[in-house]
Amino acid sequence: MPQQNVEVKSDVKSEFLTIIDRLAEITRTRHALYQQQQPLREHMQVISARHALRIAMTRDTNGKALYLNEGMRRAEITIRLSEDMEFQDLMGKLRELSHLAACRRESLADSLQRW
Repeated sequence: MPQQNVEVKSDVKSEFLTIIDRLAEITRTRHALYQQQQPLREHMQVISARHALRIAMTRDTNGKALYLNEGMRRAEITIRLSEDMEFQDLMGKLRELSHLAACRRESLADSLQRW
């Protein structure tokens, strides 16, 4: 009987070590994905800020601001960003990385459910 108990403890210990290794792998992957996403987000913010500045500085022929309120400016920023191919390309890359991170989380959840 003691021999079986040692084997069971060894199996449980092995499973826990496997889970810990898997969690560490997921953490490293998440960190790597975050590091890939961060420059994309920062560049997207710069593009958005450039559009916002241009919109804020836009004047009609009388020198009056063309976009009079925040709602109009936000709407125009949204339109311009939807037409900005560089911004859209970065958005697509960010979505791909987010999807990859979600797949990794699901993989971890599946692995943990098996134990």
